[in-house]
Amino acid sequence: MSLSRLLATVPVVAKPVVSKRSLICDGEDDRLRDLFSTSDKTPSNEASQGYSGTSTSLRPSTVSLGSVNAQITTHTGLSASIASGGLTKDNTLGLAGTVLAGVKVSVFDDQKFLGYAKVVGTTWSFDTPALSDGMHRLKVVMSTGSKSQAFGIHAVIDTVAKGTFSSTLLTDTGASPSIRSGESTTDHTLGLSGTAEAGSVVKIYDGTTHLGQTTADARGRWSFTTPELTDGTHQFSAGITDLAGNSKTVAGVSATLTTPPPPPPPEPAGTWSATAGWGSVDALAAINAKTGKNLADIKASTATPWGIDKANINDVWNYGYTGKGITIAQVDTGIDLNNADVTHNLHPASWNFVDNTANVMDDHGHGTFVASEMVAAHNGIGLTGASYDASLMVLKVFGADGSGSADTICTAICYAVDHGANIINLSLGGGDNAGYAPALQYALDHNVLVVMAAGNSNGTTPVSPALYAQQFNNCLAVGGLQLDTQTGVMSLASFSNQAGSTTAYGFVGAAGLDVTGYTLGGIASTWAGTSLAAPLVSAAAALLWSADVSASATQISHLISQTSHAVLQ
Repeated sequence: MSLSRLLATVPVVAKPVVSKRSLICDGEDDRLRDLFSTSDKTPSNEASQGYSGTSTSLRPSTVSLGSVNAQITTHTGLSASIASGGLTKDNTLGLAGTVLAGVKVSVFDDQKFLGYAKVVGTTWSFDTPALSDGMHRLKVVMSTGSKSQAFGIHAVIDTVAKGTFSSTLLTDTGASPSIRSGESTTDHTLGLSGTAEAGSVVKIYDGTTHLGQTTADARGRWSFTTPELTDGTHQFSAGITDLAGNSKTVAGVSATLTTPPPPPPPEPAGTWSATAGWGSVDALAAINAKTGKNLADIKASTATPWGIDKANINDVWNYGYTGKGITIAQVDTGIDLNNADVTHNLHPASWNFVDNTANVMDDHGHGTFVASEMVAAHNGIGLTGASYDASLMVLKVFGADGSGSADTICTAICYAVDHGANIINLSLGGGDNAGYAPALQYALDHNVLVVMAAGNSNGTTPVSPALYAQQFNNCLAVGGLQLDTQTGVMSLASFSNQAGSTTAYGFVGAAGLDVTGYTLGGIASTWAGTSLAAPLVSAAAALLWSADVSASATQISHLISQTSHAVLQ
């Protein structure tokens, strides 16, 4: 065995006596009598270190009996050996050294006899039994005849990692400066703390995710600030490794993190008039009010239809709102099934109530024009619908002459509700019918918005069913607007029916004059009427609803109304 640095020792020799017995290890046999005597009262360095149980002095031997290796062999520690005074988690220590022939080697732990070393030739070795945690002052005593020599060697044994996790978490931005484990906070960086043996490495985990590590200070305390954490419940734990290499996992604390909802946007305040109601719809203002954003108005190109531009519909396209995920039911004359621009998002529940078939081919042209305003494909060719990504449920209730019954319209309204429509567009009107109120109530009960043309008779109130917007807050009546191309000022068109009430309700306006859409055969034409203003409002509602699909029909109706702009009376 190679010998590292030898420990400096003081050889001692004991005088055998008969009258007194050594008290160093009371109860031991004659092997101790050969080593110690109480007759000499001069204390030696070794005795003062606690090797003797009395004030025994051991006189130096003139010849060294052997040596003790400066390194202690360990089997399970961080290294294969430690120096005297070192720390290890191995509780069975290996001692070794050299010895002269015929010399007996005894090993003591303080005053406790551990055993005799194994001697082979001129070397000796000894493995201690399992020792307790703490400091151990080992003594190796070599003896032969009347001569003895003692060596001191120390080691600290630590077999268990120690540590705790505080149940209090520090917060910086929450409602209180700290929370207890299991509580909630809006702070997303938490202060964790606990105890561990000085110098221990403490690794912090969030579930199985390693967040980082810290080191226990000289007082045995550690602290750690987490990185930014996500919303939800977090379970923290600590993996502690002490200086001896012992490891321990400490079940820690938990906390639920939440992000407070943003403050509600200020309630928009429109201006009501008995003529034009709330005025011109503004899709951008409605989305800003719903989302709390401040999306800017982008100047439209010269090719943009004025109704799209004035309603700021082209702006919301630029911000990604296209009506996707929203279904509009169109109750009208059908659509041109040969025009792919209006059939690209055709809903499978479309139905022909005139012939009781699934064939919704338009034999009049009105329905195709209305549909193109809402859903014409955004493909760079021809017209673009105001909510071009919305799904269109076509419900044909009018024949080639453009007439039909109010009972059929009411049936179509209930059908649309039952088949998943979010918005129902009614570009129609006429006499009242007892079936309208229950049909519109059914739509309200099932969170469906109904948009209705106000009528083209220049009346002081809307025609039926648009008149029911005064009764149901999931309904909007729509007047037709005209634009002065010289001044850019909008006003209610001369043919449009008015809101007709000093009490505000869901009456808004959109382009009703010089409106462009497809007729039969894919021909782009320009028409006028409140029937053409209503689909622009339906499309604006689809854009708004696609910004927050959790909104209710009454919320959509309210925002469309309150964010509209007053027009010239």
